[in-house]
Amino acid sequence: ASWSVYRMGETGAANVIGMANIGMWATPFLSAAFFHVFTAPFGLHDAFSNASRAVRCVAFMTIGYLIAFAFLFAAYQIYFGNIIVVRDAVAAMAVSDWAIPGAFVGLAYGVRCKEKSSESDIAMQWFALWFLITLVLAIGAFAGGTYLRLTPQRLMVFLAVPLAVVSAHGLGQWRNENTKRIWYTSAVGFGVVSIFVSSFWVQGPLGGHAGEGPYGFARAGLMSEADGVLTTAIPNGAIAAPLDRAPYFGDIIAHHPGDHTVIGAGTVGFSNLNWAEVHSDMATLFAPDTEENARRDIINRYCLDYVYCPDTTPVDERTIEALTNAAWLEQIGVSGNARLFKVRH
Repeated sequence: ASWSVYRMGETGAANVIGMANIGMWATPFLSAAFFHVFTAPFGLHDAFSNASRAVRCVAFMTIGYLIAFAFLFAAYQIYFGNIIVVRDAVAAMAVSDWAIPGAFVGLAYGVRCKEKSSESDIAMQWFALWFLITLVLAIGAFAGGTYLRLTPQRLMVFLAVPLAVVSAHGLGQWRNENTKRIWYTSAVGFGVVSIFVSSFWVQGPLGGHAGEGPYGFARAGLMSEADGVLTTAIPNGAIAAPLDRAPYFGDIIAHHPGDHTVIGAGTVGFSNLNWAEVHSDMATLFAPDTEENARRDIINRYCLDYVYCPDTTPVDERTIEALTNAAWLEQIGVSGNARLFKVRH
């Protein structure tokens, strides 16, 4: 249904594909699933130890691919020196196709396995396959990244349930009860702390500063008081605001009755504008070395009435000076470092 809505616009579908073409990053997943890394393998081993040959073939195909992917991923990071800052997206695009032979090696191993006649836990096998197949599809960037057009990152929401089940089953295979209790307590304890941190710092106001911190682009409540004063004083019309700094003032301005912005969240699906082109034009508009004629062409192209330069994360002083000196612009508002310019039509 949502895809049909996007298809109703001239550029909606293209904008969504262009913005959301990303897979699940491997290192954040490993960080979030740290405790499961040590228990899930036991669950997988037990699930497939008595499985049929067909199930084993599928399982070993995914496992073979994941092993090859992990090896190539690590080699890529080490070769390019990406130790502190890991380039997940680029690395996945570079190694995903090269890891495919690992799947065929796993398939060959599965074919050689003898058919098991003993009883097996079918439900656990399904959970294990659910986890492995979804993981491969989520982290992959096949066909040189073309596969990312399907936005495989969204598949990570389907990983939590099978991973928890397989991991819990694996923990049950441990023999030492004390080790089980320590590991379980640690996992739950760190989980509670993670929820606290994400709720009160990443998503909440604890330690927040205007224009800074995680997801700063969406945290309009942390903008400076000067911006709060000047944005509410903007007359009705079409306003341009920079998109390369937090928060996104285009989205803030768009909430004011009678005002609309050139670029913001709504531009993606409801503007009939190409998001990438608009983003490039707005970056050019606020760049300090842009020529005056280029700025004026952009303003005329989008029929702008006002140009807003925020205080929370100020634009370059050279840009402010250029806009102030432009004869076809009139500065009508100042609040702190924020500036509001009216276009003289």
